[in-house]
Amino acid sequence: ERTSKGKSGVSQELGERLDKFIEVSNQSADDRQKVIESKLLLSNRQLETAKINSRTKLMDSYTNLLLADTSKMDDFEKARRVIALKHMQTTLFPDSGDQGEKNTNNF
Repeated sequence: ERTSKGKSGVSQELGERLDKFIEVSNQSADDRQKVIESKLLLSNRQLETAKINSRTKLMDSYTNLLLADTSKMDDFEKARRVIALKHMQTTLFPDSGDQGEKNTNNF
């Protein structure tokens, strides 16, 4: 009787330890998944912030170029300015297309 009770007690203890190990292991996996999700969210926010910063710098350059004094520019410089402005405009306002040029006669 003692032997079977001893084995039963050991088996029960091993079973409890195994259950605890599985529980801790599952919790650890859940915690790792939460960390991964948090890092992904942070990474996405950092990427979005970088895009906004880049767009802001481009908008500042566009505004400066748009408001630049052209009175002292030769024809080549003026042409290059127009090309740069068109390129920046396409990047900054992709949905506007050529509507700005087409609608200039409507005013």
